[in-house]
Amino acid sequence: MNSAWSSIWGTSVPPSASTRTGPQTSTALDFLAVLATTNLKIYDSSQLGLKGLQYIRLGRGGYAVVERGGRKRHEYVAVKMCRVPVAATVHDTQDAIDRHLDELGLEMRILSHPSLRAHLNIVDIVGICLDHEFGYSSLSLVLEYSEHGSLRNFLLEKKESIELQSLVNLVSQVAQGLEALHQQLISHGDIKAENCLVFKRSHDWIVKLSDFGGSVVGHLDKLSDSVERRYGTRLLNAPEIRSRSAIDDPYFGINEAMLADVFSFGLLTWEVLKRGQSYFDKEWIGECSKQKDEDMMEAFLESLPYNGVLKKSTEFIQKGRFNSDTAACVHGVLKGSLQDLAKDRMPMRKLCKLLQPNSDLEVQDVGHNYQPICTWSRQTTFFEIHDRIRDDLTLISQLPFDTQRRIVQELKTLASSEALPLPDRSHAAICVAECYLLGFGVAHDIKMMVQWVLKSAVLGCGKAQAWYHRIAPIVESEVEQNEFVDQYLQIEAELAECPPSEYLARRIRSQASSVMEIVKNSISPSKELRDSQQYCGTVFPDLFTGGAYVEALPLHIAAFVGDDSAVERQLDKYAIDTQCPRGFTALQYACLGGHLSTVELLIARRASLRLSSSQGIGPLHLCLCFSEVDVPKAVSLLLRSGADAHTKVTIPFKWEYHDLILQGTPLEWAVRSRNRTLVRILLPIAADFAGLEFAISHFFWEIAEDMLRHFKNEGCLSLDRINIDQVSTPFGLWIAHGTNLQSAMRETMICCHNYGALATESDGHTTLMYLMNVARAVYDFDLINICLDLMPQDHVKWVNEEGFSALSNAITVSRNTTIWENILKKMVEMYSIEELESEINFGGSYLHLAVSHDSVVAARVLLERGVDVNQTTYDELGITPLHICMTGMCTHDMFSLLLQHGADLNARTRMGRTTPYGERLLGKQSGVDSLASLLENPDNTFDFTAILHDMLEVSMAMAVKTNHRTYSQDAFRLLLSLPRVAKFIDELDSSGLTLLHKAVRILHLDTVSLLLEAGADANVPYTLRNSSTPLLPLQIAVNVGWRFWLHSFDDTYPQLHLYKASAMAISSHLLQWHHARGDAHFRGITKLHLACRMNISDEVDALTAAGEDPLALGHWPGIGHHVMPADLVPANFFDESAALNSMIPELEHIDEGLEQALKKSMTFNLDEARAVQSQIQDRLQRGQRR
Repeated sequence: MNSAWSSIWGTSVPPSASTRTGPQTSTALDFLAVLATTNLKIYDSSQLGLKGLQYIRLGRGGYAVVERGGRKRHEYVAVKMCRVPVAATVHDTQDAIDRHLDELGLEMRILSHPSLRAHLNIVDIVGICLDHEFGYSSLSLVLEYSEHGSLRNFLLEKKESIELQSLVNLVSQVAQGLEALHQQLISHGDIKAENCLVFKRSHDWIVKLSDFGGSVVGHLDKLSDSVERRYGTRLLNAPEIRSRSAIDDPYFGINEAMLADVFSFGLLTWEVLKRGQSYFDKEWIGECSKQKDEDMMEAFLESLPYNGVLKKSTEFIQKGRFNSDTAACVHGVLKGSLQDLAKDRMPMRKLCKLLQPNSDLEVQDVGHNYQPICTWSRQTTFFEIHDRIRDDLTLISQLPFDTQRRIVQELKTLASSEALPLPDRSHAAICVAECYLLGFGVAHDIKMMVQWVLKSAVLGCGKAQAWYHRIAPIVESEVEQNEFVDQYLQIEAELAECPPSEYLARRIRSQASSVMEIVKNSISPSKELRDSQQYCGTVFPDLFTGGAYVEALPLHIAAFVGDDSAVERQLDKYAIDTQCPRGFTALQYACLGGHLSTVELLIARRASLRLSSSQGIGPLHLCLCFSEVDVPKAVSLLLRSGADAHTKVTIPFKWEYHDLILQGTPLEWAVRSRNRTLVRILLPIAADFAGLEFAISHFFWEIAEDMLRHFKNEGCLSLDRINIDQVSTPFGLWIAHGTNLQSAMRETMICCHNYGALATESDGHTTLMYLMNVARAVYDFDLINICLDLMPQDHVKWVNEEGFSALSNAITVSRNTTIWENILKKMVEMYSIEELESEINFGGSYLHLAVSHDSVVAARVLLERGVDVNQTTYDELGITPLHICMTGMCTHDMFSLLLQHGADLNARTRMGRTTPYGERLLGKQSGVDSLASLLENPDNTFDFTAILHDMLEVSMAMAVKTNHRTYSQDAFRLLLSLPRVAKFIDELDSSGLTLLHKAVRILHLDTVSLLLEAGADANVPYTLRNSSTPLLPLQIAVNVGWRFWLHSFDDTYPQLHLYKASAMAISSHLLQWHHARGDAHFRGITKLHLACRMNISDEVDALTAAGEDPLALGHWPGIGHHVMPADLVPANFFDESAALNSMIPELEHIDEGLEQALKKSMTFNLDEARAVQSQIQDRLQRGQRR
């Protein structure tokens, strides 16, 4: 057995494989690494108040927009999100988000840097916002909110109120922020006053640098490498950037990029001294008839002589009212920064010293406190990162699935890239295997997991090579043959002879023996072991990591191989307690080799038993390497000689070849290595619950039973102190158990159940709830299934004080993970249909809960069980699952599932307000697009008239508001483009109104135009019940317009002047529609007729001046003779007014001010109307005379 281990040790890398190196870059993986190493909080848009229709935009840049959000306690934050094209399609949005994710990801990594995040002059990142925008995952940054805005706006508002010294202080703060950035070898790339934010702290103004999406990051060990050139803002770039000469410069590195920042900083200094005004004086260009645009300005800058900008700044200082000290200071800063040649500019650290000459600021070289920004590396596995993120409750589950999928895809790309070194590729492959184990970005799939472990092994991962033949049989398929893993077949064949409960302990001893053989074989066989010359200082394979090597002294080597005579000789040269770099002494090496005689020798020579390694590993910890025969003797000897059985290893100690992490006391090491003999020896001496929890969590059922029996006999079995911990390594369970894992799980749970440790009478589902909350890997779900088989149904169905049961918990955490299906089916079968449809904790049923969490798998299980798809909630809203689906950001799969089971698309809430599709159209663009696909499906039946009328009112209501999102307007436009929907455009609602009637009624020109373009018929009249006076849309428009004009003198409603203009525009548009069709309704009617009809005297004057005929005759509906413009005064149309009055009570969902204005216009002063009529007629008569 030992020879097998020895022959393969150190041969893990395929000799023919590529060893080329290359950059390992991945935006998605870097993003994940940041989450794992920082305490950033993850929000969704609803937590920040961003899902509402109203928004407050703070800024807009090249790739992002910034809106104001709010957290609890009225705390405002700034939310920086990807800029999406106006009226973008889903494809356009995905492209925009993908294109700008790199910038936002880079900014997140920079702002998460420990020293930058703590810096007073760098804007603070509060967290990130992950959401599904347009059905696609998007990333937004949540930053601290500046009430005072940018430095430029601040200066322009304050103007002369800020003292000169305060201006210099503001510049100094920008300099300190930029210097902190440069210390980390980061070039900002776009230094300007707009990218500096102002905050108020006590009585001081604080300036902070922001907007790092265009930054360039360098590396301390690659200072000469060329970096990307960032073209910031026109007129504010350094000369080499402005002229683009830097693009052709192969030596443009991070130092050159930072010097470009210095020039832009000089211009910012100049603009601060000018109190926010541009440094560029357009008078420099001189008299010019052309508009002085940026092209001309840049051309002027290019035409300046050497250091021309610096000379202009010097002239500004000389003309300014600066005292001598201030003038000298700012002149020094400008001289040090505005040099045309980058090599002549001062670094920021020196400029900071100029601005603060009396401070204790030390001038340090760039990179003095350098710490690279967070980047994905092979130092940790994906499983470990997943663990760190998951420690923050359900943080990892908050990552949108699209984001997870992108991370997995980038890992696969890294594993397949021949441009990367083999260690990077093999590490990426093992990470992909872990993703399949955890169901992260992919479905849980053991077969794919094993395949990716094999790929990692082929790429040279030693631990994957050692694992493959142990875990491959769990998929019950043929094990693949490969030269890099087949060398472990002999080891597995030999270990397969031992009982499953002894496998791990024997594997550990086998590996220790193999390393010992390697060390022995490294000593020249031409001399005897007694020759001390053979024991020179050397290195040998590290027992714990395999691929690495450790240094050791001759004394340590002799103790490890058990050569007692050589140990005696080496003790003449070395102190007995001399430690190797790892911290091990000769005594610890003797224990590691399992040599009892050597341990006796060293103890007799007074070796210290209290001396431990740097990680706290003592001799007792290493007794797991002794044979079963020698273990009792070794432990007894060590304890008699003073070894401490309670010494703890505080830093987790990885043993990669067994995917094992060792920590805690010697007893816990014995438990973790499944060394039952050692456990039984140490248990009476140093029993603790940590070891018991590990034995239960890792299903070492025989050890768990020993320990439970011991604690019970001792009277200290406290069930409240027993927890089932998550495993800390991905493949350790399969290494320990192989194909016997499920059997070991069942035995462990039966053992716990027998001792009452699985569930208590008072709270039968506590353990089950915990297991569901932490479930992530494939074997976690196997454990839940086993617990469901063992637990009584009343424990499973028990409801806690918050109204949650195990089923509701499973639905909540299952999301849309298919591995939950069997568990959910097993639980649902325990309930009757009545129980499943009954009210649970939030007023709905289990189906409502499943839909609200977008758990398609749970919804499918419930519906297949027979739950009513159209059941309503038990609160006053009375909404169906489809309402919830449409309101939230559920997937298209959930829509389809509910429809397949008969969900009513036309169902209204208990209050009779909205239908499910109405709720969806109020949502974001993703809802619009997904609903459009449903509407196009001929198998789905809708009340299309209701859809259009509901959507119209919401669309126009949002259109009359400022700073409101346009989702509903985009949705309405989309609906009208669908032939199946558009044919209902002229259908009447219950009040007898068409879509066009409603749009004209509130004078919304864009909607009127949209409807006419979509085929709306302007000849469909509105008829008052029990009345013979029909109103065509044009008549409605002029009546509403006249009412707005009549009250336009009222200062309470200044917007009425605008509505008057809208009425004229809509009336003209409708008149043009009638004339184009040649119908008789308004034949001969001119715009002058319309202006007279609405009493718009200014329009009458303009039209007559333009040549409109005041004597023109035309036909007006309802009048039996031809009329001139003067005949159409409002006082003659009381029938039309009465008909219009009947429309007003139908107004819903419109702006409150508009509604009040309309209602107010329903009454008017007849005398005033007649006076206006006389004025209009006088003007027309004057026109006739002309």
